[in-house]
Amino acid sequence: MSNTNTLNEIGKRLHYYPSALDAMGRVLSMGAMMGSMLKLEETITLKVEGDGPIGKIIVDSDAHGNIRGYCDNPHCHFEYNDFRLNAKQTIGTTGFISVIKDLKLKEPFIGSTPIISGEIAEDFAYYFQVSEQIPSAVGLGVLVDTNNMATSSGGFIVQLMPNTSEEVIYKLEEKLKLIPTVSEMLSSGYTVEDMIYNIAEDVEILEKIPLNFRCNCSKERFARGILSLGAIEIKEMIDEAVANTSDELLEKYINEEPFTKEEISWALRKGVMERTLIPVLCGTDQIGIQIILNSIVAFFSAAGDMTNSLIVKNIDTDEEEIIGYDESLPASIFIFKTIADPFIGRTTLFKVVTGTLYSGSSLYNVKEKEVERIAKLYQPRGKDLIEVDCLHAGDIGAVTKLSYSKTNDTLCIAGYQIIVPEIEFSTPYYGKAIVPLGKSNEEKIANAINKLLEEDPTLKFESNPETKQQCIYGIGDIHLDMMLNKLKSKFKVEATLENIKIPYRETIKKSITQRTLSLIHI
Repeated sequence: MSNTNTLNEIGKRLHYYPSALDAMGRVLSMGAMMGSMLKLEETITLKVEGDGPIGKIIVDSDAHGNIRGYCDNPHCHFEYNDFRLNAKQTIGTTGFISVIKDLKLKEPFIGSTPIISGEIAEDFAYYFQVSEQIPSAVGLGVLVDTNNMATSSGGFIVQLMPNTSEEVIYKLEEKLKLIPTVSEMLSSGYTVEDMIYNIAEDVEILEKIPLNFRCNCSKERFARGILSLGAIEIKEMIDEAVANTSDELLEKYINEEPFTKEEISWALRKGVMERTLIPVLCGTDQIGIQIILNSIVAFFSAAGDMTNSLIVKNIDTDEEEIIGYDESLPASIFIFKTIADPFIGRTTLFKVVTGTLYSGSSLYNVKEKEVERIAKLYQPRGKDLIEVDCLHAGDIGAVTKLSYSKTNDTLCIAGYQIIVPEIEFSTPYYGKAIVPLGKSNEEKIANAINKLLEEDPTLKFESNPETKQQCIYGIGDIHLDMMLNKLKSKFKVEATLENIKIPYRETIKKSITQRTLSLIHI
């Protein structure tokens, strides 16, 4: 079974990192093969729930080659020392595999077995043996290139028919011991047919099923689902969400007592602040603005609320402290964004963590151990920067032309040194070679990209001395396309993207003398 195109379609939608793509590809191949064993309109769902960082992997398929997949965290990546992808670390070594078959009967068939190794092929072979009592040999493999795209993906399942002779079983076992892994066969250019003939010579191919990625999710389907519920059902959903916010409200819900408007508002606010409820508001640039503003006031926490407290490190005491946005403390700010502008230079956006910050103040950068003077303070309002005299704890501010400070830096008043926890940005794994268009762009591109690196920590730029390419890395295709647009609109630099070349090396294992050469000639 080969599913390379389907895997890449899924990978592009959520910008899968290599290890996540590898794990998804293996489960996807498994789902496609088990789906091909079904009849007519039967469907199957595979769930791999390990303790690894990828979280839960879900794959749906049917007998017609339609397949889709999803995982909790597509942005994870691990490698062995020899640069092979580490599926075991990605998935985890404890957890469960579940197989749900909808055979169009009254109840679906559900089978579950524990994860025994984290190597998906071994885990599913164990599932077949324990849950379905079918001795099976399973092989899965995925090859991922430097652009986070699968070059090959596939696998095989070999199952014994009833009353198979011991001779056939012995020959099959010996053959399976000698064949390379699926990944090795894929890297050697094996087709699906080649893998089959490598396992058993006397084989007749009865049917080929093309695979298609099919997802029936849509905004319209979601909207129809909500509308079909009706007002009473929607009210019940709200009441359930309200009840789960406190024991008192839960008891009231169980006793079928109605909630007051005040109780509903309080519960929704509590749920939003604790991040157990996520409000979803819809509108346009002209419709719904007032509702959004009212909802922010009603449900979001204010700067002084303890829900906004931070755990910071006090440099003077070398201990952690819990602080709120307290104006009584000395002034400190945390830089969360840097904007590069070709005309006015860098604009630094920050949040006042403690105290009151005045224009003309001097702040000490704890990391860089340098003093920065804040000549003028600004408050961003849309695209405009409004000059102000001071900013208070909890306020968002802006300042221009800082000399040393960058994103994730903490600046404090002398005598009060704290470090605010840094923002954890995604690691850029998806890479392309960037090629400037024309001589004039070649001279400007390095400086322009360095400016973009200042404002976007999820970008990485490096020159490959072997391939002579300049490589840019980001989160995905859309991210790199936006980078190109910024280069053109902000810095007047035009460039295009192409695939990164893979360098190949040849190693001389031993030397050949002139005498050896002459003997060979003779």
